[in-house]
Amino acid sequence: MENFLAGENRLLNYIIKLIPDLIGFDRYNHKDYYSPQYDCYFEFKTRSRHFDTMGIQKDKWDYLRQYKRSRFVVMTPKGIWSWDINKIAEPVWEERVGPTSTFFSHEMELTHVRKKIGYLNYSEAKNLSYLLK
Repeated sequence: MENFLAGENRLLNYIIKLIPDLIGFDRYNHKDYYSPQYDCYFEFKTRSRHFDTMGIQKDKWDYLRQYKRSRFVVMTPKGIWSWDINKIAEPVWEERVGPTSTFFSHEMELTHVRKKIGYLNYSEAKNLSYLLK
């Protein structure tokens, strides 16, 4: 199974074909990249499985919504999708118990916390799967 950073770097290599001026932030930031050309912030996620809807944490949603232009970009085994966070309706939030971090799950014993999760429909996203070819 591909590790977190390798998956995100692979996604970056696809997206950079469209947006070559991406500037990265540190891995602990709520946003991953910024494009000066588009004045847009990006959050990248990779998933090892494809689900019928895509989950986003409320804190990430709220953080991205503070910017005039921001996108949530996700790669699954079935493709790449990009949601314009400021042009879609806020999802219905539900509380879930999950690990404090998926990034460090292989490095430490996990603790679990309550998180608010909403689900995005692929029909509201721009399909960027053509970048995989």
